[in-house]
Amino acid sequence: MDVLKRGWLNELSSLNYSPATLRAYERDLDTWIFHIGFKQLPFDPLEVAEVKEWIAKLRGEELSIKTIKRRISACREFYRWAKAEKKASTNPFVDLPRIRGEKRLPKFVEVEGIPGLMKAAAKSSGRKKVHAERNLAIVETIYSTGCRLDELHRLSVEDVSSASKTVLLFGKGRKERRIPIGDKALEAIAAYLPIRKAMLELKERFYEEALFVSERGGRLSRDAIQDVVANAGIKAGIKLHPHMLRHSYGTHVSDAGADLSEVQELLGHANPQTSRIYTHLSGKRLQKVYQRTHPRA
Repeated sequence: MDVLKRGWLNELSSLNYSPATLRAYERDLDTWIFHIGFKQLPFDPLEVAEVKEWIAKLRGEELSIKTIKRRISACREFYRWAKAEKKASTNPFVDLPRIRGEKRLPKFVEVEGIPGLMKAAAKSSGRKKVHAERNLAIVETIYSTGCRLDELHRLSVEDVSSASKTVLLFGKGRKERRIPIGDKALEAIAAYLPIRKAMLELKERFYEEALFVSERGGRLSRDAIQDVVANAGIKAGIKLHPHMLRHSYGTHVSDAGADLSEVQELLGHANPQTSRIYTHLSGKRLQKVYQRTHPRA
């Protein structure tokens, strides 16, 4: 089973899945492997009833519906791969009843809080008291483009065009999209670039193509980017992470009038259902506005 798991993860890696996604898939699949190992069940064939029992066990652990669905999805994709590779005869995760539960709306920063957050990001210089300009550019870029953490990590200098005011992002499964980037983000990047150049010259790393670099002169790690965003949030009094900035972007463009297909394209969602959450968010916010402002609400 472990050999098959490694084969599947290697296949996903070759398709340019991010290390974070691979780790999540492995963790989710391991919970299923532990379950069938504990019950001394074969990997294949298995009845759907066994999967339903596992799901019931997960629900008994009071895991969120989102977590359970993610684990099921990882196992379904694993068995689909194993079946295609003729390592399994069936996929017991195919014909499962839909799991229903309360939908949790993603957290986001209110649009009125964005200026304060950016001021806080400009003061967030890290442990070594350097890179305030870099950190502001990071937060501005995520909010301006709605990019994923991995997409920001992959950004190179040549991917940003100040002339066309666009940025080229490389998403999941080697998919790429060119989307708009705002003036504020471009200004922050322009202010950071001379500092980046001076630092690379000091480190003798003229060849480094990454837009956001570390004190050592190499491409800034995903963990370091998350720290930058979290520290900016702390200074602004917000518990913040990169995906929350992405949710803020999706919510704000939807509130401003972007339709579902436009939000889908901007955020790089393969499935339009993924983008529908922002329609729900806008609907709830409109309801609050109505209740607060209409004389006969």
